[in-house]
Amino acid sequence: PTLEDVTFQRLRIRYSSASDCYYRNWSDPICSQLASVPHFEAAIAASEFVKWQTSDGMTYVGLSDSESGFITWKVDLTGSGLVFDSVSLRVVSNETYGGQIIYQLAGDRGKAPPLLLGGKELLTTQDLSDSKTLTFTIFLNGKPVTCRMLSSPSNALDSCPFEIKATLKAPRRGHEYPYVGDLLVGVKFAASATHRAKGGRRHSVEAGIKQGSLQVQIVAGCNLTPVNVLTEKSDPYVKCYLLPDASKSTKCKTSFKRKELNPIWNEEFRFDGISYGDLKSGALELWVMDWNLALKNRPIGACRLSLGFANP
Repeated sequence: PTLEDVTFQRLRIRYSSASDCYYRNWSDPICSQLASVPHFEAAIAASEFVKWQTSDGMTYVGLSDSESGFITWKVDLTGSGLVFDSVSLRVVSNETYGGQIIYQLAGDRGKAPPLLLGGKELLTTQDLSDSKTLTFTIFLNGKPVTCRMLSSPSNALDSCPFEIKATLKAPRRGHEYPYVGDLLVGVKFAASATHRAKGGRRHSVEAGIKQGSLQVQIVAGCNLTPVNVLTEKSDPYVKCYLLPDASKSTKCKTSFKRKELNPIWNEEFRFDGISYGDLKSGALELWVMDWNLALKNRPIGACRLSLGFANP
């Protein structure tokens, strides 16, 4: 991808059989030659038994002395810091007398099902979401004279019978885990005056060390995974623990929101008697749960926030 592609998080690649060039501009019908890659074969990753032809005022790619062949293109986002979000595909093709053309999209997370398209159809898919690569393969099956693709009038300069449009996005951290939603949380440490320890709980005050309170605000959830397959909703609430002490004294939870996938809690909790030493070794663990009156509450997702710091 170019710098413009990365900046606006979108990618567009078109092929014009009339000018035999690939174009990468987003908004203009046809961009300048400076932004193009000349010749059909220049951007092909792999091909077999296909050839470029011009006949009866039409330009196209067809089979070459075989009843089957393929062409493959590949787009690689590695190094750009982005991954694919959604992909739109448009191909103009011509099938006659029993010939068949099959279009297949694949990514680094596995192959998508074969996409059967005809004419000037447009298909948009998110099967390649979170993939760093896009592989597009066209399979041609049938006798050489009955199966053609990329056909267009040779004098139509704005004819782009082959086009891929994609929206890009930043990869999720920890994307090896399935995405179950987002949680908005605020954490703040408020220091207090220095005083001596009086003993008691594990997070007790140590002599001569500044104390304070840890304030945790559970704000909202977004796009939570539905637990109830019938209503496609959840009854979410959040519970949190202050580790390494996971006793009841450091446990708190919000109210639950009935049949909601984008809950808003805006609830605040405070842990008193926290020292800088506690912060260096502590962590805040949050669980988003689905409340159920009759059955056991089920987890939707969880995360752990380190409270550590350097040079206190």
